[in-house]
Amino acid sequence: MDQKQIDYVTAELARGVSPEELRTTLLGAGYTDVQIDALLQVVAGGISPIPAAGEQGIVKKGMPTWVTVLLWIVAGLIVIIVLLGGVVLGSLNIARDSANSASDKTTLNNLRNQAEIYFNADSSFAGFCESSAVSLAAVRLPNIVCVDSVELYRVSARLQDGAYFCIAGDGFLGEVVTQPTGLSCELPGAPDNSAEANIIGLQQEEDADLVGRQSDQADAQNLQFMRFAVEIYYDENNFAYSGFCESSEGRSALEDIEGVECFAAGPAYRVSKELVSGGYYCIDGTGTAGRFDTSPIGLSC
Repeated sequence: MDQKQIDYVTAELARGVSPEELRTTLLGAGYTDVQIDALLQVVAGGISPIPAAGEQGIVKKGMPTWVTVLLWIVAGLIVIIVLLGGVVLGSLNIARDSANSASDKTTLNNLRNQAEIYFNADSSFAGFCESSAVSLAAVRLPNIVCVDSVELYRVSARLQDGAYFCIAGDGFLGEVVTQPTGLSCELPGAPDNSAEANIIGLQQEEDADLVGRQSDQADAQNLQFMRFAVEIYYDENNFAYSGFCESSEGRSALEDIEGVECFAAGPAYRVSKELVSGGYYCIDGTGTAGRFDTSPIGLSC
C-alpha cells in the first residue's frame, strides 16, 4: 500500500463513487478484498499508511515536559548560587581589608611604645628608624615610612583600606587623609595653637573620604551583580539587550544606584556610574567591567 493508492481511493470516493463500485473496479484491477478493505479503512479513518518494505518510518519525539522544567530549575539555582557567591565574596573582601587594617594599626601602635623605650634609653629619637623594632614592623608593612631626629619621630603607613595611619613623637596617633611629610603627622603649615582643630578637620575629611570609597565600592558591586540580570534578560528576549533599561528587570537592578546611565540596543549595552572618588565604573556587553578615567560614550565602555 502506498500513497498513490490512497490518493486514488480518496479521489474516487470524493467524486461520489460508492465503496461497492470502487471495490468492483479494484477487484478488476487485480486487488484482493484484504487490500481493498485496508485501503478503505485507511481513507475512512485517516490512519497513516504502514511503510512499505524497505521504507523507514520517522517518529519525532519532543523533549519531555519534566526535563524542561528540571533544566529551568537548575538554571535558576545556578544564578542564585552565583549571586550569593558574589555577595559573600564582596563581604569577605571588606571584612578581610578591615581585619588587615586593624592589624596594621596594632603594629604601628606597638612601635609607639618601642619609640618611648628607645628614647628613655638614649634620651633621643635619633636612630630609631634603623632600630630592630622598625625593621620588624617593615616586614609586616612594606610601605612603612619612618623619619627621626633627636627630639621627634614620625612613622606612617598606608593601610589595606587605602587610609594612612600615623604615629609621632608629639603624641599624635590616628588616621590621616594623605601620606604625612616631615616629623609631624599634621599637615604642613598648621598653626601650633590649632592642632586640635586640625586633627578634627582631618578626621572629618577622612570620614568623608571613607564614606566615598564605601559608596563607590557598593556601586561597583551593584553593577557587577547587574551583569547577571542583563544576561538573563538577553537569553529570554531572543538574544538581544534591546529594552533592558526600560524593562522591569532593568529598573529593579538600577534603582539602588543613583546617577547611573544605561543604554541598550540589539546585541550591545552599556551601564556606567560616576564615582565619588573620581572616574567612572562601567560594564558592557563585551564583558568589560572596571573603572575608567573618562566618561564612556555609546554602547561600549
